[in-house]
This record gives sequence, structure tokens and C-alpha cells, in this order.
Amino acid sequence: MPDRLASLAAQAGYKAAVSDLTLIVVACAAVGGAGAWLRTGGFFWGILTGLVSGCVPIVYLVYKRSRRMERFQTQFPDALDMITRSIRAGNALSGAIRLVGQEMPDPVGQEFRQIDEEIRLGVDPGDALFRLQGRVVTEDVRFFCTAIRIQRGSGGNLAEILDRLAEVIRERFKILSYARVLASQHRWSAILVGLSPLIFGLMFQILHPGFF
Repeated sequence: MPDRLASLAAQAGYKAAVSDLTLIVVACAAVGGAGAWLRTGGFFWGILTGLVSGCVPIVYLVYKRSRRMERFQTQFPDALDMITRSIRAGNALSGAIRLVGQEMPDPVGQEFRQIDEEIRLGVDPGDALFRLQGRVVTEDVRFFCTAIRIQRGSGGNLAEILDRLAEVIRERFKILSYARVLASQHRWSAILVGLSPLIFGLMFQILHPGFF
């Protein structure tokens, strides 16, 4: 549980010790449970509220991770374009990664700064990219890291590979965005259909009070 909590925090963009995260969860559970127990006088409600309160930080981290992943996926094709241009200009991959960390906004900039820092500290670039996959769990990042590992092992034109990958990601993002719009429209239509009997019933009761 503590390791999963630390992984969730890293994916949400927070750098915190496992002990601090565990303390926050326990503190929320204790405060919520004690408050409910003092308020209601019931041990059951205290335990139930404590469990719910302890989940609040976890739910918050899940929400922040989701928003962060969405921003990352939006920015990632531009980061790949920047790496491609830097490599074609004669820079090494490490220099291209450093450039992305300096020029791109967060969360892409933050993640690539961390990769650059790890490489400078002597971490193998392959290991640094493997850690990136743990912090940013998306297919795009997995394809990116796999392409670099293959290129490092067997050679090839990395700039061309990343150029094609950026194009594929953009096209897939357009399709997914269109699908989300359609799903949202259908969801609201279903909500309106489901609520229509209640709405019409309330309107009828207001217009003809005492009819039922």
C-alpha cells in the first residue's frame, strides 16, 4: 500500500516521502473518524467516516494524475518534434532531452528535467526512460521509450522514427477527442431522458397543485 501510494503521488506530479503520504492518509482518517464519533456518538459512524476521510487524499491524487496525464498527452507530440529538430541539428539525445526540459511547460518539462538530472547523476539513459514509464503510464511514452531502446541497440534514424510517432500520436489524439465529444453528447442525452419524467412530474405538480 505505501509503495502504491508513492507511485500514485509520482504519477500525479508530487515528490513526497512514503512516510509523509501515509501520515496524511492516517491523519485524515483519524480527524474525520474522531469528528464523526464526537458528533454522532456512534462508533460505527466514526469508523465509516474515518475510512471515507482516509480515502480523500487518494481520490485527490487520482484526480490530479488524470488531469496531469491529459496535459502530458497533449504536449508530448510537441516534445517529440523538439527532440527531432534537435537531433537533426546535430545534438545528442541527452542534449535534446535537456532542451525539452528547459523549453517545454510542465508536466512534460518536469518529467524531461528529471530524466536529464538522472542521466547527469550517472543513471543509464535506458534506466531513466524505464523510470519515466513508471511515472507516466501511457502508450505514447511506452512507444517512445521502446523506439529509443531499439535505436540504441540496432541503430537507425531516430529523428525519422520520432517524427512518425509524433504524427501518429496527433492523429490518435484527434480521434480520441472526437470520440469523447460524441460520448459526452450521448451521456447528456441519456441523463435528460432519465430525468424527464421527474421534471415533467414536478412541472405538472406546480401547474396543477393537488391533482395527485
